[in-house]
Amino acid sequence: MLDDRPHVLVQGNSKLLLAPAGEEQASFLYDVENSLVKVQMRSVMRKHQRAYAAMRAVANGLDADVVAFQEAENERAAARVFDQARYTIVMETRAGSASGKCGRAHPEQPFVRQAGGFAIRKAVDLDRNADISASSLGNPQLRSGIDVTIRPVGNAPIRLLGVHLKSSCFQGSTGDACQTLLQQIPVVESWIDAATAAPFRFAVLGDWNRRLRVSGDAFWTEVDDGEPANADLRLADEEVAPKRDPRFTTFIDHIVLDKRAGTNMTAFA
Repeated sequence: MLDDRPHVLVQGNSKLLLAPAGEEQASFLYDVENSLVKVQMRSVMRKHQRAYAAMRAVANGLDADVVAFQEAENERAAARVFDQARYTIVMETRAGSASGKCGRAHPEQPFVRQAGGFAIRKAVDLDRNADISASSLGNPQLRSGIDVTIRPVGNAPIRLLGVHLKSSCFQGSTGDACQTLLQQIPVVESWIDAATAAPFRFAVLGDWNRRLRVSGDAFWTEVDDGEPANADLRLADEEVAPKRDPRFTTFIDHIVLDKRAGTNMTAFA
């Protein structure tokens, strides 16, 4: 991801923080012992260890109650960044397959999966809901949505859906990637519509891989149709532009709030 950065949403006494793993930050967190990825060069391994240490320092410094993350192989890999003495790590249960490749640098090396999850402060109670497996469209390399309900001390519960949708369809609707992404739209919308009828406010957050703020965007128009009543959605970044790279004016990673959560939003930075 090139046009993302960490987002912070403050609600009452709790902070929801989206920390997408960008390519510049060792984008795929893998389990060295269990992964099919085998890094042989010690110098490369030291480089990765430094990257993980730097990411852990950032995670510790955030002091967030909830962090949504993407592109980790498993809980052991995520624990290299999120201190398990402070955070409970929950991840999607999709098994994946060894058909994925490690990109341009090592196309010969497969990995099992890139998965999403949450790191949730241990003092925060949570309910683990069933994954939204329909968003993978039957493809083991596409991600499921991860669904949790958290109960912050002193605040009303909030339901969270972590997503990592199909990449390479940031705008428009042409091309194979867009056809896949557009099939994921009704899955996300169906979850939103069902969640509006539930008693808890909610947020859908993560790597949407879509510039939802672009005027007339088909994805946003579909999910933000205002029906049912609490499906009148709010983009947390609606008036904020990315600051890291001047080439980009809108995010592809988003925190999307239902009407109830949107009224509780106090800050975004």
